[in-house]
Amino acid sequence: GWSQADRTADPYDLKAILSAMLGGREIRFSPKDRPGFVLASDIKVDDQNIGVFARLTPARERGLDFTAPVFIAELDLGKLRKLLNGISHVEDLPQFPGSSRDAAMELPLTTPNAQIEAVIAKLAEPLLISSECFDVFTDPTGQKIAADSKSVAYRFHYREATRTLKTEEIDTAHQKVLEALTKGLGVKFR
Repeated sequence: GWSQADRTADPYDLKAILSAMLGGREIRFSPKDRPGFVLASDIKVDDQNIGVFARLTPARERGLDFTAPVFIAELDLGKLRKLLNGISHVEDLPQFPGSSRDAAMELPLTTPNAQIEAVIAKLAEPLLISSECFDVFTDPTGQKIAADSKSVAYRFHYREATRTLKTEEIDTAHQKVLEALTKGLGVKFR
């Protein structure tokens, strides 16, 4: 549902926490095979590996009596301390409200979210202040979505620092984002 009251944590929560800790620096998950895990990745900042994260295989999760996905992370605290050194930037709270738009897109199961984020970053839409993935859906049976596809839902946040945006301006900016994703990755919106 739309309510996040019963939402479980996922890798994007880790990404958001690390990005906030590091003053908004870009955090990248670089996929890497690790035996016994799925969705395993190196965690990178400025092309520097600062740790790893992975999800236990569903069989291991069941064997440990977990009913929800189990994600683990290991961070190099020495590297984190060096990256944190000197970060003391404080921004004023925004004076004008922002607005969000959600979009669910269907794309090949093998497409990493990093490609979605790269298309968004390349667009450099000035009203788009942030975006995050909040849901990924797959159906291995192929009944609700093709077995070789996934549905990925993103929330896009728009704001202008000097004034309140009009609905039409937000809609136009959002349409540019959707068109860039369609052109860059061939996604289909749901």
